[in-house]
Amino acid sequence: MLRTNLRKSHGPVYREVVKQAALAAWHERRLWPIAFIASFLFTAGAYDILWKAFDTVSSQGVSLTERGQIVTSIGAGFVSAAQHAGSLVNVVFGIQFLLIVTILIVAIAAFACVSQGALIYTLGVRHRGESTSLTDALRVGGKAFWPIAALNAITLSTLWVLRFLSAVPLAMNLASGGNSHWVLYFFSFIIFCGLQLIITIVQTFAMNAMILQGASAAQALIRGYDLFKRHWVVAVETAILQTLIAIGAFITFCGLIFIAIIPIVMAIITSAQIDSAALYYLSIGIGFGLIFLACCTGIAVLTQFQYATWTYLYRRLGEGGVIPKLHRIYRAVTGRYSFEK
Repeated sequence: MLRTNLRKSHGPVYREVVKQAALAAWHERRLWPIAFIASFLFTAGAYDILWKAFDTVSSQGVSLTERGQIVTSIGAGFVSAAQHAGSLVNVVFGIQFLLIVTILIVAIAAFACVSQGALIYTLGVRHRGESTSLTDALRVGGKAFWPIAALNAITLSTLWVLRFLSAVPLAMNLASGGNSHWVLYFFSFIIFCGLQLIITIVQTFAMNAMILQGASAAQALIRGYDLFKRHWVVAVETAILQTLIAIGAFITFCGLIFIAIIPIVMAIITSAQIDSAALYYLSIGIGFGLIFLACCTGIAVLTQFQYATWTYLYRRLGEGGVIPKLHRIYRAVTGRYSFEK
């Protein structure tokens, strides 16, 4: 049975947790690069529900009716290229390019898994009033790579299947040209959003159980689901507040970008008036560079805020059970977390 660590306070639990997470996201700037890399694989953020859900389901529904044709066209393209080339040189180059891209994607995903573990570990250490170096955090994330990779694979596969199933009514509508399936699509989309929210929370709780309590992937999933089931009201309230904060931050970010590009636009107009190619390209380069840097920083801060929120909420909701108790004994004796060697 889980032991609840919810303490009485003057306000809801999620407000205190979100406040602590916001402070951690802003003051722990050294974690921004790790948070940015962690965002490549899975953001662990509730804002995905609003930002990605409709786009992914809709695009998947549209492409579902054309996917067979796309695969056929790609195959025919390879055959045609081989026939017209007169040799296998172009085919070999194409395979090499695909292999290089695949290796890069796998390497980025692996580093993202390590960054997830490092981020949760550092936030957990910070929550108990201690500090750690980025080298130690990345080492801990590396030791927990396989459990985190397995958990991400399970989570992302489940989400893909759910997106596929929820997109089927939309694909049927597009194929038939009627509107009979729009109601079914609407309800399937609502169900998908709810399931994605649950899976996101359970996955993040499970990663905390693995990194901070030494649980295996299977044990972590069971514990994450049990924790959500017992405290789903607090978890959903936290997710909603996260979403509102993310939307507010996005609107503010867009406003700041709009204000910041005014001088860039003025410089571009000036370059056109004085016919200066150097000023034009310099303005374009500085403008895109600043926007790119601002976007990367915003993603890193929001991602770190999301992880900090769920980590601190996890610590607040309880650390009961046999494995966590054994881990606390281990930590009391050694002063280390399970993956910290």
